[in-house]
Amino acid sequence: MSEQKPAEAAQQKQDEVPWWRNHPWMGHHVFVENSNKNCELLLQYEGKWVAWLPDGSGILDADVDPIALVERIKASGEDPAWYHLEYATSEGQL
Repeated sequence: MSEQKPAEAAQQKQDEVPWWRNHPWMGHHVFVENSNKNCELLLQYEGKWVAWLPDGSGILDADVDPIALVERIKASGEDPAWYHLEYATSEGQL
């Protein structure tokens, strides 16, 4: 059995892809739970549209213009349909 050098292990870890990247719809079953746990992330995006990661574990990007946000996601090579867009506001909802 060969031992992996720390540099090799670090590179392998860096090359790993989040599990939901390969199965984007798989993370949706935990989206509500995760986004509720991470709702404080929205505070820094007041007045902007945010693109939540498919599993709700974080925010990919944000912009005041939702069209610009979607275009930026497309330009990065990602499918905007994977992400949940939400308007971040501290105002109460009806």
